Amino acid sequence: MSAHSVTPDGGTPAEPVPLLTCIADAGAGYRHAEIIVQQRLYNFLMAASILLLAGAATVGVQATPRTTVFMITVSLLGLFLSMVWTGLGYRERTFVDLHMEIIQDLEARLPLHLRVWGPIADLRDGRKVVFPVSKREVLLPGRERIVRSSNLLVVTPFVFGVAFVVLLCVALSHLSG
Repeated sequence: MSAHSVTPDGGTPAEPVPLLTCIADAGAGYRHAEIIVQQRLYNFLMAASILLLAGAATVGVQATPRTTVFMITVSLLGLFLSMVWTGLGYRERTFVDLHMEIIQDLEARLPLHLRVWGPIADLRDGRKVVFPVSKREVLLPGRERIVRSSNLLVVTPFVFGVAFVVLLCVALSHLSG
């Protein structure tokens, strides 16, 4: 057995065709997970936007007990929703990253020239990628390494939560004013 027929974990490589099928299936699973995560974020954005607009619409009106209770209720509901979705976003980000790790583990059993997902994951995670044929190096600029779509799953609900806290402070100031 030559050194080229041993995988990084010391095992022997799998047959190429079944391995490529597994990688294709894992890639399909990754894309499906991304779609579900984005749909859930969309659902949160719709619900949070409606709540925030409803609460903000009452800011400029005459402060009555009814409008104050409405603003407090909307603020607390939005804050709760934001906290839940921040937790879900963190969990979903971990889940999507796990899908990519599975693909990378499977691809590690292939020769370098057949690996597709690994360089994409490296670039996504802020690591430098060298194209095998042209030897061209690619590295995302600093801000693009920070602004990943998976980070939006956590940051977006958190920012909405801050907005709901501000709305709650405004509502509570109506009580004292």
